[in-house]
Amino acid sequence: MPIAGKDNRRHKRRSLYYYLQVLDQSSKAEIGRLVDIHVAGLLLISKTKYEQDIAFDLHIPIEEDAVSSTPRDLKLKATVCWSNQDINPAYYVTGMQFVDVTTEQEDIIEELIRTIGFKR
Repeated sequence: MPIAGKDNRRHKRRSLYYYLQVLDQSSKAEIGRLVDIHVAGLLLISKTKYEQDIAFDLHIPIEEDAVSSTPRDLKLKATVCWSNQDINPAYYVTGMQFVDVTTEQEDIIEELIRTIGFKR
């Protein structure tokens, strides 16, 4: 059980300078924009507060000019860990944990981090 206010991540998140669209695979509706990511999860910003433990089948379209010369899609399952109001009260930030990430999905995530992640 996560402890409130404690950072329980095993992987360091990487902030992105290009907020990619995050869609629900089945409805194709945008659920938010990708703020940061690592191989185990992501941080999303949206106008919706999501309930803890809700599962999503995510689709993150990766445009040709954003990451590589070939358009790619990142599709994976994720569960909401928490959702809180952003510093801008019109938005919410939501932490999600990926479920059953494949090696191919990890490779795409790592490519995203290399190409559009802030260098630290």
